[in-house]
Amino acid sequence: MGLTFEHFKDNDGNDLINLEFDRLQKTDRIRILAKLYDIKTNGLSPKNHKIFAGYTIPFGEFISGDFRMLMHQTGDASFLLLHVFRKQTNHTPAKEIEVAWKRLMFYLSRQHYGNP
Repeated sequence: MGLTFEHFKDNDGNDLINLEFDRLQKTDRIRILAKLYDIKTNGLSPKNHKIFAGYTIPFGEFISGDFRMLMHQTGDASFLLLHVFRKQTNHTPAKEIEVAWKRLMFYLSRQHYGNP
């Protein structure tokens, strides 16, 4: 399928996705990376991703067991990973979606106005 995944970076160039991965246990990191590899090689399906409703700019989540990788599709086959976390309830918490939304707005403003 040839999908690519870019990690969100802050103004200082810090890779916030890698920082979030570093907080996870090694077995959890391996599970998440295996899921991303599966998505990359086999493509998207309703079982492995969902787009959130009610937002002006589409973004959503990749699903890997109790982990979520919030993302934005930046091209036909490319995605920006915005936030990674372990889901504790049946619903994706609003505070986790808010983290990803703020990062997406920051990313899009950088794309529009150039890197500060």
